[in-house]
Amino acid sequence: MKDIIRAAVVNFKAEFGDKRCNLDKMIYYVDAAAAKGADILVLPELCLTGYDVFSSDDVEFGDKAALCETADGKAVREMSKAVKNRGVMTIFGFAEKDGYGFYNSAAAVYPEGDVKLYRKLHLFGREGLFFKRGDMPLLLNTPWGKTGLGICYDTYNFPELLRYYAAKGARLYLNPTAMAFEDTGEGAKESFCNYYRKTLEYNVINTGMFILSSNLTGFDGKSYFGGGSVVMGVGSSRFKRPEVKYYAGAIENADEGIFCADIDLSMHNPRLFVPNSVTGEVDFRPEFYVNLYKNL
Repeated sequence: MKDIIRAAVVNFKAEFGDKRCNLDKMIYYVDAAAAKGADILVLPELCLTGYDVFSSDDVEFGDKAALCETADGKAVREMSKAVKNRGVMTIFGFAEKDGYGFYNSAAAVYPEGDVKLYRKLHLFGREGLFFKRGDMPLLLNTPWGKTGLGICYDTYNFPELLRYYAAKGARLYLNPTAMAFEDTGEGAKESFCNYYRKTLEYNVINTGMFILSSNLTGFDGKSYFGGGSVVMGVGSSRFKRPEVKYYAGAIENADEGIFCADIDLSMHNPRLFVPNSVTGEVDFRPEFYVNLYKNL
């Protein structure tokens, strides 16, 4: 199993509802990641269309539906071709349609041609007025081991998903996201940075996994997205508690562009999910939590 990989994330400026423009830019970033020698590239949530088009009252339902694609639609086919030519596993967000409805989804495209889909489990705010909730996690098998996938709200507010992946042996977690400022007033950027930073860092500390987080940036319809795409994870330390290290990108950086770094996944720290060195018991107790939730 490969330990050291080169990972790439992108601050992506999406054009509102312009799939062709956004798809061309997505392919450009596949090329850019390949030129940097990346093994994996993560692009943001709904980067194919932009985010705001699906929460806007000014866009008719039929127009929103027309922006959605099937799992074997044109965008996935074009991205699959680009990924195969460049050899960089790529994850990107898009609006998916199938016979049962519409989903806020992410496609994981392998260089060999396989495509795996993840449907966002927890829909934020107005997303639920158009999209349906997904109901399955997605644990990817890769040359560097098991890799978990979630989208935005899944990551920041529902640690159960990341703990599940960590307990299943994942060393890496992928977070295509669309995190915006709450408004354009004083303190909005500080609020964005504090929330985004603290939730991501907690997830590294709590699970011991590395995280690739890729965000939209700039104005998209009505919202201003904060960028802040990062490659982050466990840093070297003489202490048993995981320490957070940023390997590429910066939470405060909203400039459009790609950020790339080498990470050593053997440094992941699954201390809660392996036998305790003192008692021999695993501290993580899923069977106990199941019973707790049953009593809600």
